[in-house]
Amino acid sequence: MIQAVHAIYGVKNNSHSLLSADVDLQRLPTELLGLTDQPPGGRSGDAWWPSVGCGPVGDWWAIWWTVPDGEAQRGGMVHSQVLLWPLDSALEEVDLFSALKELGGVAIPKLDQLNLLLLANALIDSCSQPVIVIGVGDWPSFIASLWEKLWPKARRSFSARLAISPPQGGESVSPPWIYCIPEGYQQQWQNSDAVLMNDEKLNFNRATLWLVEQQDIVFDEVLKAITQKPSKLSELSKISRAADRLENMRHQTLAKSALDFLRTIISLIPQAEVASELKLEAIGILSNGLKKEDSSFPLMLANIKEINLPTQSVPSVELSIWIENNLTQVDVDCALEYLHRIDGDKSEPWWGDAVIKGIKKILSRPDDVWAKPVIHWLSSISVSEILSEILPSTERIENGLVAAALKMDLEQSSSQLIKKEASKRHWSRLHAAMCMNTATQCCDVFEEHWAFKGDVYPGLTLLAENMQPVEVVTEAVRREELEFTSVVANMTSTNPDAMVELDVRKIGWRKLWIAHINDGGDRWPDGVNKANQIGTLLSLHLNNEDVESLIVELSSDIASDILCHLRFDEIWEKLSNNSRNSLLDNFVLSVIQQCASGVRVERPNQEIVNSLIAYVDRHSVSTKVFSRLLSWGSATSERMATSWLWKLDKSDWIDSGRDIGRMVLSKSWENTATEIYELSKKYREATVAARECKSLLSWWARLKLGDDDSASFFKKEELSRRLGELGAELAHDQLDGIWERAGGQIKDLKGDCVRPSERWFDAVNQASNGKIEGGMNALFDELAREFPNNSDLGELRRLVND
Repeated sequence: MIQAVHAIYGVKNNSHSLLSADVDLQRLPTELLGLTDQPPGGRSGDAWWPSVGCGPVGDWWAIWWTVPDGEAQRGGMVHSQVLLWPLDSALEEVDLFSALKELGGVAIPKLDQLNLLLLANALIDSCSQPVIVIGVGDWPSFIASLWEKLWPKARRSFSARLAISPPQGGESVSPPWIYCIPEGYQQQWQNSDAVLMNDEKLNFNRATLWLVEQQDIVFDEVLKAITQKPSKLSELSKISRAADRLENMRHQTLAKSALDFLRTIISLIPQAEVASELKLEAIGILSNGLKKEDSSFPLMLANIKEINLPTQSVPSVELSIWIENNLTQVDVDCALEYLHRIDGDKSEPWWGDAVIKGIKKILSRPDDVWAKPVIHWLSSISVSEILSEILPSTERIENGLVAAALKMDLEQSSSQLIKKEASKRHWSRLHAAMCMNTATQCCDVFEEHWAFKGDVYPGLTLLAENMQPVEVVTEAVRREELEFTSVVANMTSTNPDAMVELDVRKIGWRKLWIAHINDGGDRWPDGVNKANQIGTLLSLHLNNEDVESLIVELSSDIASDILCHLRFDEIWEKLSNNSRNSLLDNFVLSVIQQCASGVRVERPNQEIVNSLIAYVDRHSVSTKVFSRLLSWGSATSERMATSWLWKLDKSDWIDSGRDIGRMVLSKSWENTATEIYELSKKYREATVAARECKSLLSWWARLKLGDDDSASFFKKEELSRRLGELGAELAHDQLDGIWERAGGQIKDLKGDCVRPSERWFDAVNQASNGKIEGGMNALFDELAREFPNNSDLGELRRLVND
């Protein structure tokens, strides 16, 4: 057992002094001189002794016993016995019951259990404020009994002393744990910071019961986890609170109770790797239960410092999952609170990162359930900075926000904020959607969006899709802006009623009309006066207005109006070559249509005629068109006319055949007449035309047409020549066999060195002159046997017999 240093203080030269000590007097702390003197403030005759005190003094831990010195010549002098131990010595070996007996000469009884509990409870609950014990009778027992319960670290800081009046400040030593004041002096302490020990039986706290040696496994578990006991009893209340919350956590296994314990154990032991098992246990329960908690709970985690927890143990994954599953469902104010906490120093980095990760997962979902909440977030200026970091400025995000915003009834102030955010992110469509909320007039909606610093056209497209079509058209006509006009035309192509106010006199209308048509819109929407607009358009052209592109665009509709216009030549002259070329095909079709409908079309200019001829060269047309071409004098040649005959619509010959035949006859086009005759063989409808120009045909063709008046003038030579033609045509290499079968001799025929037609003409002449018995009839018979179904042979045979 460690040996104490013994010192004595008392009267020397009529003052209180250090009288003796077991060590060099210079080693003893000077503070002991005041501590061992009579406590000030007492009334004469009041008992205040023994004045027992203890505590750390300098490098020593000391306990003293002070009583009045009855032998001193001067009144008020005291005698004090002091025992001291080095502060860093093994104080756990010191027994104060023995020490006090040595100092006071009397045995010190142990304090009763209730008073010990009351003292311990007061010290633990005191929040480090001194505790007051009334009465000096049991005072040494209080000190010795409490010392018995303390551990070394607490013993080194334990202090107690007797005092009559409260300290006035300026003392050289710190206040003790415990003050003992004599009876009758309580009044003086009413305004002090010291806490009066309750002398009534209480429901003692957990730490008090543990201190007085009541077994507490959970308290010991916490105490063991913190590796070292505290130096002050008031700190036991934290351990007690930790034990309570540890038990509660294990009983409830709820995230909330786990967080309560985690906070407590962190405040008690902030070092990350100390009490790591208990911290990990709490984090595990918290992580498992987090998904069941309401929206207020994850916010409570924001100030949990990662530095106080074991490595990589923070519940960041679980928090991200909670955010992903719940943040879009909480009310707007709550969601904004999460965003506020991310910003700056309002939360720990791990918490902010986890929330951001969860939000990013929300934003990556394809179902756009996030869009409506994000619209509300964007309308809060307080979170704009953090949103600029976590909300991507992508087209997909914008599209989701626009779809949500169009279904929401947003206040104007909110829309203004969202519009500013859209401008910063170059979100044209969202900007336009907000303009519909912030502007009071339709025209102002467009004006606000035209001010957008970026590509205005995606937003203009949205306005065109969502505003009244007539309002959109009005803006397009007013602006006369080409790309916006194209946007609006896309709308009018499916909403032609928006074009009802069409006025070709206005440049904006003309641009929109062209774009509308190019986008597949109805050229002449219901309600538009076609005749008036065409007339105005041509008048504008004649007045040198720039309407040429519209004329070209509408050429299929207005070609006939142009062709019939009294000032056609002037209209044509004012057109550029490119426009003329673009118009020619429609002029040709107009001519064809007019001819087909029976309109007498006057010959147009040569460019149109040439185009019509080129068209007829490539396509089948009606005989009415063909007839009109023939009527235009030198517009066509015999070669052209002949080449077109077989392409003409066969059904129209009855209506136009007579005129065609007469014009062919008037032009003396024998080849054309012959081709018409050949055509009439296949299509009887063409016969009327062939008969009109029959005088241009061969006698045989006229005969085939049934010209009986001409048959009486046919001569024998013509019949013989025709028989020779048919023989050469049908049997050019069979003459020898036919000749012999008809009764002739081969030697009478011309040799093979002449053409077949000449041999046949010679054979017919010889037969006619009697070389064969039966004459030409014999040759007819043989040819008829070979070609029994040839109508020309039959017809010729009839003429010969006649």
